Amino acid sequence: MVAGLSLVIGIFMSTRTTGLGELTSLVNFGALTAFLLLHVSVVVHYVARQRSRNCTTWSPGPRS
Repeated sequence: MVAGLSLVIGIFMSTRTTGLGELTSLVNFGALTAFLLLHVSVVVHYVARQRSRNCTTWSPGPRS
């Protein structure tokens, strides 16, 4: 269903004069919004729910 809708929107936007530019802007905006919401949800998870104020424990890297 989602793939079909994406195909229809892609074909429709490619027939318009400025359609591909608008479609590209829309995709970039959606990706940046999703990336921002991902980071906000991680901060909410660790700060609000787990009461962890130590930012160094959030990193997946090696700890000394």
